[in-house]
Amino acid sequence: MERKGERRQRHEVVVGSIQIKGDENKKVHVSFNGVRSKMLKRQFKDYMKDKYNILPFLSSPGLVTQFLKALGEKDLGYIQQWFRDHREEELDQMGFGHLEQEYFDRKDFYHLKPFLVTYLAFLLDTKLAEVQFSKKMRNLTDLDSPHLWFRACRKLKRKLIYHVGQTNSGKTYAAFQRLIQADTGVYLAPLRLLAWEGQ
Repeated sequence: MERKGERRQRHEVVVGSIQIKGDENKKVHVSFNGVRSKMLKRQFKDYMKDKYNILPFLSSPGLVTQFLKALGEKDLGYIQQWFRDHREEELDQMGFGHLEQEYFDRKDFYHLKPFLVTYLAFLLDTKLAEVQFSKKMRNLTDLDSPHLWFRACRKLKRKLIYHVGQTNSGKTYAAFQRLIQADTGVYLAPLRLLAWEGQ
């Protein structure tokens, strides 16, 4: 808890015309050529995860600081050229889709996009093994599209019975009795007490 009169520890990195300023728990402010945009640290991590399958450990403040310190003339030249080549009016053509709208204001995303692209290039250049591991972990734990799993099983013609009734009406007992009669089967217990009952 922050005490009265005590200031939060602040971070500030300046490289060329790019300035990153923020404190431990609040917003990160990105200034480029005097234009100031902002994003939450959590917002940055979540966007990198959802857009590029980059897990949060690859979007830490320490890595962002390393990235800024490693920026060279080539990177700064790319960012400056990006602003010369793109106008804010063309934002939708640059990939400002539903995901971007979820995380960013239009103006902020326009000024942050070259920073995000350059950061991804930095990770691929310096942390390739970690990026590949991150993508594998995301794929293994992706629960967004369960309807695409087990394609062969989904082609089978199966009969499903939805058994409903009031509390203590014998639904679980009837299910166990039917399971006993079946040649094969699996009982999925939604509650711990029901799991004990099924032993």
